[in-house]
Amino acid sequence: MVAGSTTPSIYYGFYCEESKFYRNLYMSIVWASNMSAMVFLLLPIKFKSYSTASTIRVVSFVLGACGAWFPIIHMRHWRDPDLMYNFDTYPYWLGVTAYLIGVLFFLTKFPERYFKGWFDN
Repeated sequence: MVAGSTTPSIYYGFYCEESKFYRNLYMSIVWASNMSAMVFLLLPIKFKSYSTASTIRVVSFVLGACGAWFPIIHMRHWRDPDLMYNFDTYPYWLGVTAYLIGVLFFLTKFPERYFKGWFDN
């Protein structure tokens, strides 16, 4: 979700030849961190306990969300006004915040922990 939604903004936000290095760097960070989250979520890795597996998955989800922060901060604060005019980063902050709220739901097992049996059907 994060990789797919931030790729267009990174690609077009750093479209100029002068900022091609940053475009490639940030897209690599975002895609690598989100691909690692996918691997830790989908692979049937055997851990000694469920809490270890859950911790590793939560850390990979948080790194996936934080990988999108770097280009947003760069575009917001360190952009060259000649290369990028009035780029609004507010929608991207909302997306990253929604992703982190989802990580909190996964970490706290909400709502399954508080409404036992409600979601079993």
